[in-house]
Amino acid sequence: MNWILIIISFFSGAIPWATLLGKVTKSPPLNTIGDGNPGAANLWKAKGWKIGLISVFLEIFKGFLPIYFILTFFELNLNNTEKILISLMPILGHGFSPFLKFKGGKSLAVTWGVWIGLTKGLALPIGCIYLLTMHSIQKHHAWTVLISLIGMLITFTYVFEEIFMFITMTLNILFIIFKHKNEFSEKIVLRNWIINKLK
Repeated sequence: MNWILIIISFFSGAIPWATLLGKVTKSPPLNTIGDGNPGAANLWKAKGWKIGLISVFLEIFKGFLPIYFILTFFELNLNNTEKILISLMPILGHGFSPFLKFKGGKSLAVTWGVWIGLTKGLALPIGCIYLLTMHSIQKHHAWTVLISLIGMLITFTYVFEEIFMFITMTLNILFIIFKHKNEFSEKIVLRNWIINKLK
């Protein structure tokens, strides 16, 4: 087992860029904003879209960088189990960051970064299409993300036919559900134009 690459991947994801950027820009503590999540969304709320966008980029990049680099240069030396563990580590690192006393965020941006790395960039445009489509249909953020991820899982399983990728993305989705379990108690809320179409 290639523990060095697994550890590198974990600590890349564990770096709390939103929290660090919040401190640099003198933001209120992120755990006092919105849902208390130490991620890019609450920094965006606190400091506006410019700082928020930088934070989103950093959170995505910390998932993308180790996965893209490791799978580009070490893929032939890794078995499927190692690929799965390495791919999940940035997500778990963010979700249970040792730099935040293991109270991390919900792992949405870092998930997208990992998937972009796994798919050699394809998850960026495909993710945008799914997210924008779902956002235009219904209002609930967590459901938009979940349905988009499931759509991407189906798409990339068909395109890449990689068992390790299917297992990684499935486990990733289950982790997202766990992190958003309270939000999924709320029902999907269709937008008015959809409701009017259904009448």
